[in-house]
Amino acid sequence: MIIKILNFLTIKTHYFCAYEAISNDGEKIKGSTIATEKRYFWKTSNPDILYRYIVNYLKEDVRAEKIVFTQFHKL
Repeated sequence: MIIKILNFLTIKTHYFCAYEAISNDGEKIKGSTIATEKRYFWKTSNPDILYRYIVNYLKEDVRAEKIVFTQFHKL
């Protein structure tokens, strides 16, 4: 019962991110992703933390040295 109430009090925010990356091999990669932030309504949202999380995830996933976001929008 308490879990259902806590789930009701959560806010999901979606972000669209388009990026250009340069892989370790020197290859240029373009792509996009949608990230979801889940938090309770009384907590504040900090897009900088989400931004850093996405950069770290893409560095591991794409194996890139440099990542530049061309778009970063809250949906």
